[in-house]
Amino acid sequence: MSVNRGLYQLWKKYLYQHSVDHENGAGLILAAGKGTLSAMCCFLGVPSVNVHVRNVAGQTILHLAAQQHDGFYIMMMLLRDSRMDIYATDTVGRTLLSYAASNDDCRPLSVLLRHNDIDVNMAGVQGKTPFSYAVNRGHKKAVKKLLDDTRLDPNLTSDHLSPIAIAAGSGSWSF
Repeated sequence: MSVNRGLYQLWKKYLYQHSVDHENGAGLILAAGKGTLSAMCCFLGVPSVNVHVRNVAGQTILHLAAQQHDGFYIMMMLLRDSRMDIYATDTVGRTLLSYAASNDDCRPLSVLLRHNDIDVNMAGVQGKTPFSYAVNRGHKKAVKKLLDDTRLDPNLTSDHLSPIAIAAGSGSWSF
């Protein structure tokens, strides 16, 4: 991946003004948080950049891309990089898949579900699975996509309620 030097210099100047070290990965995490595709390309083109950098919540650049409404293209670009860890969890144990299930854009979720070895039932510290997040947020397309996956156990929820009981209790779905 080639680096657009002008854009990279502009981002470096911005980061210096805000006392952010651009080479250790802090600039990369900032660009991911802002959802800036061109800046992400610039930082990923720097050989010494740390692609495993995390923010204070323990989120990786993939976590940030998966939770953004328009982060699909960033996530697709990141997943082409062999250094990315799709199994990383944040400080409360949320996986990339749980962030994607929380997003109302199902494209990141679809991409992640293509990985045969991804654990669709992995729960975080609070016991919530990606399916629980999709149900709690009322994201019907994400719920359907997860239910269509044969690896899913829909009975694994944090409060041992059925998904229908969770949905009815949240008031986010109409029956």
